[in-house]
Amino acid sequence: MIGGQPDAGVVALDPATGRTLWESVGETSWTGQPMLGWPGTRTVAWKSWEKQASYASPVVATLHGRSTAFCLMRQGLVALEPASGEVLFSRWFRAPVEESVNAANPVVVDDLVFLSAAYYRVGSVLLRVRPDRRGFDEVWHSTVLEVHWSTPLLHEGHLYAFSGRNEPDARFRCVQLLTGELKWERDESWRHRSAKQPAVFGRGSAILAEGKLIALGEGGLLGLFRPSPRGPDELSRWQVPILEYPCWTGPVLADGRLFLRSERHLACIAMR
Repeated sequence: MIGGQPDAGVVALDPATGRTLWESVGETSWTGQPMLGWPGTRTVAWKSWEKQASYASPVVATLHGRSTAFCLMRQGLVALEPASGEVLFSRWFRAPVEESVNAANPVVVDDLVFLSAAYYRVGSVLLRVRPDRRGFDEVWHSTVLEVHWSTPLLHEGHLYAFSGRNEPDARFRCVQLLTGELKWERDESWRHRSAKQPAVFGRGSAILAEGKLIALGEGGLLGLFRPSPRGPDELSRWQVPILEYPCWTGPVLADGRLFLRSERHLACIAMR
């Protein structure tokens, strides 16, 4: 998701040579699209300086038997044909101000695509992609999850995520995917951030491994949870001594080793 103008928001490259295979997304695909959630009945009038790249990464999934690429751009979601870059459909998903961020990756399961963002009450939306992959129907839309950057984890039909734009807003929540129902939440707010890390995760990040959720708080608090819609089942926690705010990169687990980092330090922990 390079973000080039006017129609190179997403670019495919040959991994062997670096040669550009196709360019797609931008003025041609967005112009005239409804700006859902914005005041009135506005449609997109493309600007030559419009930024396209977001902090999210492309997600490729098999949908209705076909490989499909989902890219959450700064403007919203586009579904692409990976072989050609053809835009199958798009859905505006952006706060009604210029200062907005899309950072969490789309969550795709079966024919469902879940999106979430934290800026200016954009909230979350669940889309059901039609069999021809040329459109979608909205299943639900709410502010039950407002995810700043950490992609929600889907486990047995429920989403687990840290919700909130700023430190005082932080909540750890479990939401039922199909209905958007909040099953539980836990206050993780950090109301007066300072050099001293309180016993909260703030706007944390998490991964799922062998049925357990490994969470890293933005102040370096490491936690292990058993995901359950009945409540937050915390198994253990440890403040990693070398880590401090901000820890905004999610944990990485590889070959039994857990890698954690802040802006200044990298830690490797044996997890076997």
